Amino acid sequence: MQHFKIVPLASVIPLRHLVLRAGKPIETCYFDGDQDPKTWHAALFVDENAVAIGTFLQVSHPAFPQGVQLRGMAVHPDFASQGIGTAFMQHVLFELQSQGVTQLWCNARLTAESFYVKQGFTRVGAAFDVPGIGPHVVMGRFI
Repeated sequence: MQHFKIVPLASVIPLRHLVLRAGKPIETCYFDGDQDPKTWHAALFVDENAVAIGTFLQVSHPAFPQGVQLRGMAVHPDFASQGIGTAFMQHVLFELQSQGVTQLWCNARLTAESFYVKQGFTRVGAAFDVPGIGPHVVMGRFI
């Protein structure tokens, strides 16, 4: 059974490490802004296991001046291509709407661009490299 909830930072670190920083030190899983009082972290659980995560920061982008930034979204590899990412995003959009947020944006890995397009995001600008991580693009959507 799936359930979505707001979680403490410690709850998202293991999946960040597994999916986004595999082979790198655990310290690389902590992002600027993680501890900001306005930042929140969310997870979608199957039974008691976090299978999708994301962090939401009160950071705007020139293309999304009223936006919230999504960072560190990850889906457990055992649940990839099973609709978990889409389910997580639906819960996130509902939560953001309830908070009065109208714009969501992220720096998406180039390999995840098609996922975000399916979620209603559009690409903004050219691809850029995140050193040690790889090519990314800015993507965003109105809620």
